[in-house]
Amino acid sequence: MQPVSEFRSADRSNRSVLASFEKKALIRMAHRLPAWVNSDHLSALGFVALIGVGLSYWYSRYSNIGLILVIVFFALNWFGDSLDGTLARVRNQQRPRYGFYVDHILDACGSVFVFGGLALSGHMSERVAVGLLIVYLLLSIEIYLATYTVGTFHLSFAAFGPTELRLLLIAGNIALFYKRLVVLGGNQYLLFDVGGSIGIVGMAVALAWSIVRHTAQLYRAETPPKAPASQFRLKMLRWLKFNAVGVAGFVVQLALLAIFTRVWGIHYLVATTLAVEIAVLHNFVWHEAWTWRGLAVEDRWRRLVRFHLANGFVSIASNVLLTWMLKDGLHLPLLAANAGAVAMTTVLNFALAAVWVFRAPEVAAEERLLRAK
Repeated sequence: MQPVSEFRSADRSNRSVLASFEKKALIRMAHRLPAWVNSDHLSALGFVALIGVGLSYWYSRYSNIGLILVIVFFALNWFGDSLDGTLARVRNQQRPRYGFYVDHILDACGSVFVFGGLALSGHMSERVAVGLLIVYLLLSIEIYLATYTVGTFHLSFAAFGPTELRLLLIAGNIALFYKRLVVLGGNQYLLFDVGGSIGIVGMAVALAWSIVRHTAQLYRAETPPKAPASQFRLKMLRWLKFNAVGVAGFVVQLALLAIFTRVWGIHYLVATTLAVEIAVLHNFVWHEAWTWRGLAVEDRWRRLVRFHLANGFVSIASNVLLTWMLKDGLHLPLLAANAGAVAMTTVLNFALAAVWVFRAPEVAAEERLLRAK
């Protein structure tokens, strides 16, 4: 058996919106808890609360009281699940392997009750609930594998962590008291089906981003360095990567366009705008992780803004305009018109990305200095 002294806990990373406030509040509560309450009690409370959430969702099929109980049990889950580790750290009674294993195996089991309750609630279809459960468990597996191999335990993605997700579900519960159906493209959909579908897409993006980032990080860390390539070869390789990402984004765009227009009945111009925006976000994630990997993380939001101003604005404006011209002017089929619009903007998009969006500040400064000499 491996001695405890040889085990090294992973670094915790939580960049969610409420992380700083939540940490201070949890530390204050941990100092005020009676001595007889320990971390095991809180972990058990968090797990039982998840069971209560699932049963309350099922009960909400018959009474709105179930929705109120869901909010109560989510609050109890937050209290137990968020405070157990804080209490151990405050009292200097940490059991890192035991605590990590028990806490997250209970979360995984409890999530089955939550999504099972949603599937039985009548507020969400079974397919959406199963899809949410699958992508949630896959994302959890990725996080735990990264914790072991990379040494960092990521508690959030972008600005969202477990607390923010609980608050979103609570807000959804409150909305159910007033509106259970939404109308999109002339068709009615369950409110939680729409929210759940957005959740599936969001977690799938987080999963893909994390897989690409951690795979690249581990590959670079454990693969012998190659001989430096020539500038021409590097530019050609980047061009090929750019186009590969563009093709993948184009597939995403066409698939969403077909869903928006044929399934949801959204007007083709509005559908084109939405599909292009999602494809732009898809492409940005892959360019960051693959095409122009290694750029400073702290500048990522600036690059995202620039990507929207450059590639995003050009893509949306040119796609909408050219799609309209090709469809209404030349009477081409919608998907063929959109394909032609994409082909016409590829070179301009790459040029803007290379010279403005993804250029590292130090590279641009070095080039200006060379020109001055």
